[in-house]
Amino acid sequence: MRAESFCLKSLANILAVNPGDILTVEVREGRRPVLSIPVAGVARTLLGSPAFMDLNTINRLLREPNRVSVAYLRIDSKKNAAIFRTLKQMPAVAGVSLKSDMRAEPRQQVDAGTGAIRYIMMAIAAVITFGIVHNQEESGLPLCYSL
Repeated sequence: MRAESFCLKSLANILAVNPGDILTVEVREGRRPVLSIPVAGVARTLLGSPAFMDLNTINRLLREPNRVSVAYLRIDSKKNAAIFRTLKQMPAVAGVSLKSDMRAEPRQQVDAGTGAIRYIMMAIAAVITFGIVHNQEESGLPLCYSL
C-alpha cells in the first residue's frame, strides 16, 4: 500500500480507525465530493489531531490538479522584499503575509487598546476626585487635618 494518508493517534482513536481501514470523507467545499480514503498509517504526536495526505493524491481525488491552500516558506531575510513582491504579482496566489506582520498586528491592537483604556481610567479618576471634593465641601469638614 502506498503511503497516501496518515492520521495521528489521537484522531485515529476518535475515528476508531487503524492502518488499512477506509475512511469516508465528505469534502465541504467546491464540488463537495464524498471520498473513500485508505488509512496508510497512524503516527503519534504531542499536540492536535491532524491528518496528512500526499499532495498529488489529494489533487487526484479532488480532480483539482496543482491546488494548494497554504504554503509556509522559510526565506532568506535579505531577499524578503523581492520574494514578497514576486509572490504578490502571481495571479495564482490569493494572499501573502509575513510572519513579522502577523506578530506586529496583535501588538498594535493591544497598544491601541491600552491608549483608550488610559483615557477611560483618567475620566474615572476625575469623577472620583470630583465626588470626594464635592462630598467634603457638603459635609463642612476640612479636607486635610493637621496635627
